[in-house]
Amino acid sequence: MSLAVSEFSGVFEGKTIFFQVLKMTNSFYLWIGDEKASLGSLCMAANSPYSTDPITTTVLKGGGERQFGERLAGKLSKRTGRLCFVSANLPTTAEHHLLQFIEGRATEEIAVNPSVFGLET
Repeated sequence: MSLAVSEFSGVFEGKTIFFQVLKMTNSFYLWIGDEKASLGSLCMAANSPYSTDPITTTVLKGGGERQFGERLAGKLSKRTGRLCFVSANLPTTAEHHLLQFIEGRATEEIAVNPSVFGLET
């Protein structure tokens, strides 16, 4: 199994949000957070042959926005066709606009750099 790590970031209202992708065979792990670089909850999503929506679950409960992590993992898994792990290390009070920004930035990176997520160009 080969592993590759990539990083990107985005600025939301003057605050830098960091993204790190660990690409694995047919899957990827996306860490999202700020300068604290902590690991909170870990969510997972996988496509299902029985539904058009991916199956999502929380693997590791911790601080942060767990529902957002599951929702984002589901969207990214559906978009990429890959098993997707997401650790969104954000305050539990994260504003809706911040969550929209994060989802948009991750989706943008998939479009611009699909190989980072193990997708063919």
